[in-house]
Amino acid sequence: MATLPIKMIAEILKRLPAELLIRFTIVCKSWNSLIKTPSFIKLHLNQTLISNSHRHILLSYSSLHSAELDLQPNHISFSELNHPLKPCEVVIFVGMCNGAVCISDDSRNIVFLYNPLTKSHLKLPASQIIDLNKDGLVYRFGFDSKSNDYKVLRMVQGIRNDEN
Repeated sequence: MATLPIKMIAEILKRLPAELLIRFTIVCKSWNSLIKTPSFIKLHLNQTLISNSHRHILLSYSSLHSAELDLQPNHISFSELNHPLKPCEVVIFVGMCNGAVCISDDSRNIVFLYNPLTKSHLKLPASQIIDLNKDGLVYRFGFDSKSNDYKVLRMVQGIRNDEN
């Protein structure tokens, strides 16, 4: 049986929704390797951005929900996300970029980068400032195309302590 060239397989796979690609990583080792490469992830992201399908909106109201938008039959479906801060009552939505989400708890001291599709997450280091007013912490989240990496900016607007 003849095999398809890897470039042709990538061209086919890049058009599929991310949920299917995650399931397809178990088809064979070569597909798993291909789907997890940074170049294929970027290729898939670019394809998704130019197409009008497989769109998701993230909703935050005390919990995180995903709304899947299928623009062809005008269908919307909602589902609650099983994020790493569960069972926190309040989840602060910091930002979202290329499908990656940055969230924190109400104290704003526990911060996660989270991928709702792969369910993978990374806990960021906690603030080293003691007795920090949570209202004094501000986060911003984005993607740096020069370093090809996500960035979280933590700004401290004010510090409370007995001496100052």
